Amino acid sequence: MDIKTVAFIGLGVMGEAMCRNLARMGSWRVVGYDTRQEPMQRLRADGVTSATSLADAVAGADVVLMCLPGGKEVEAVVRGPGGLLELVRRGQTVVDMSTAPPRLMRELAPAFQAKGVEFADAPVARTRRAAVDGTRSIMVGGSEAVFARLKPILATMGMELTLCGGVGAGQVENYHGHRRSHFVRRGCRCGLRCNQPAGLPWLTAFCTRAAKRKVACQCSVLALLTRALAHNPKFCGPTARRRTADC
Repeated sequence: MDIKTVAFIGLGVMGEAMCRNLARMGSWRVVGYDTRQEPMQRLRADGVTSATSLADAVAGADVVLMCLPGGKEVEAVVRGPGGLLELVRRGQTVVDMSTAPPRLMRELAPAFQAKGVEFADAPVARTRRAAVDGTRSIMVGGSEAVFARLKPILATMGMELTLCGGVGAGQVENYHGHRRSHFVRRGCRCGLRCNQPAGLPWLTAFCTRAAKRKVACQCSVLALLTRALAHNPKFCGPTARRRTADC
């Protein structure tokens, strides 16, 4: 089925930028909806049609995208009075791009399926700048057929598109990605603190760059820290051990 109209629900800090790229880079009509008027007014300059209500946004859409603050908001928009489960029609595809619990995704999928509607989760990673530039990482949980259908749409908002598995798998991968990033940033901070008595300029420089760029490759950090431990006895001194314990 050709995609002629895409609805975008939730035009917050990330959602507005993503919706703008969707309208600028795609060949379909884009309808945006948010409870606030300001982002919808700004997006009109990019060709996005403002919906007057959730029902108005969903009515003519082939694909409905949601980008909401969290699981609570997703549940309200989907299951609440006048929500998506009451509004969708057979043949549509609904995609949740919010960060929400995998359990909720797995609960919503059969509810949409009973309506003849395909469902997928596609949470996004990276910064607001990446949202503006259309270079986000998008992790999808759903069938291969749905992923193939969504690819042209998602490609306008992200550079890395990954099918992680069935519904909910995208949220699981997104969660672990956040944990890995947190671990690396923490490791970099520890590396900087512990390196002060060790006197390793190369490690200081690496950890400084990695912390600023929020490097998501903990293996590199661990490899360098291990190298430092193996080649510089000062790194294992009492001061370094105390600093490591504090991290």
